[in-house]
Amino acid sequence: MKTQIITLTTTLVLSGLVGCGKPKADNIGVQSQIHADRTSNQFQVKKEVIKDAGIFIQALPGVTDGSKVSSEVRKGTMIIFPAGEELKDFEYEFPEAEWVPVISEGRLPYGKQLPRVLKKEDTSANKIKNLANILLSIGKLKDISFRLYAGVDMKGDVLKGQKNQVIASVGCYEIKEGENAGKCKIAPDETTEEKVTRTKRTCKKLSKHMDRFIELNEQQTALFAGTLQKCNMIEGGQAQVKAKIKKIKAITDAGESLAVGATTAYGDHIGRVHLPLIASESRNAPDGFDESVIKFNKDMTKVEELKLAINFGGGNEYPNYSIENGKILNVNLSETAKGSKYLEFTINGPVIVTAKLSITSEEISIVKDGPSPRFVNVRLKGETQNIFPNGDVRKGVMAIELSSK
Repeated sequence: MKTQIITLTTTLVLSGLVGCGKPKADNIGVQSQIHADRTSNQFQVKKEVIKDAGIFIQALPGVTDGSKVSSEVRKGTMIIFPAGEELKDFEYEFPEAEWVPVISEGRLPYGKQLPRVLKKEDTSANKIKNLANILLSIGKLKDISFRLYAGVDMKGDVLKGQKNQVIASVGCYEIKEGENAGKCKIAPDETTEEKVTRTKRTCKKLSKHMDRFIELNEQQTALFAGTLQKCNMIEGGQAQVKAKIKKIKAITDAGESLAVGATTAYGDHIGRVHLPLIASESRNAPDGFDESVIKFNKDMTKVEELKLAINFGGGNEYPNYSIENGKILNVNLSETAKGSKYLEFTINGPVIVTAKLSITSEEISIVKDGPSPRFVNVRLKGETQNIFPNGDVRKGVMAIELSSK
């Protein structure tokens, strides 16, 4: 059953990896209409609940207000797969230090079935299948990790606000003069200045601040002790959040390293780039090059701007491919009868890329019921057809992510 799960996740990609047809590049048409039918604007969404370290994350129905979505691409990924006999005599061993936490001990229930070593004597077709399984599995883990990261990060913001409130509750009416000048009273009188509150403190500093108070009765002393205990509990939660974010980032970085290492290796074996790089918030382009942008209108029925800065292997350059400069063509935002949305377009670059990306959106929450911070995540993901200058056609995948403003 688990083997079937792996196979099903890659059926769409693998179905096109063996054939090597060569359509002409000049068959690419002109730019088409970019409006979707206004029958529905509900993006498809998969509800999901993740519980980790006491943090509750739920993917809620997706956002339909384009004004809440940042137009800057948060992260972009393109991978072109090999085909036919291109991996004949290719061998590759994924680094164990990165493989174990990402694949073997990651969140994928079938990770242990994936091969860490691609053997030279194995068939090209089998190596292509295994590579596709591995790379798509890493992509799935990245999606899961991002949801968890967003939830943990929001939890950190909530704890920070709670801690500031706790510390601010200990306001000081500072004594103006006399032997107790500079010390604090809990209530004002003729000897004190105006109330002073501070929030940017640690619990240790809060404890020292409490030592400045005089004339506390038993009830007030007990209240201070309870406040300090609450502060320490919040700081403990902040430490857990920090450790969790560090762990998530380490696993995500290791996963990306695995994907980049393998894709670069088989690209070198074949003799051409199979990992075009998209400039984004997580991969800054050098000075002089723009970031990537996808801008929807308010009701998300129209693409107002589409600009991708992509390095197709030309050194450190990220030229723009956009609707405006005519290097992104055939843009079509469509919607099915069931409300699923797709964005299709063609990039007229050194490699001609035709993409069909499904659009999903979600709001990630950290509490099951009641008010909570929300993180909006819009994901465009799907297959690509890539035509190389010599006419070779290869299948690939593309993923683009946007976030809330």
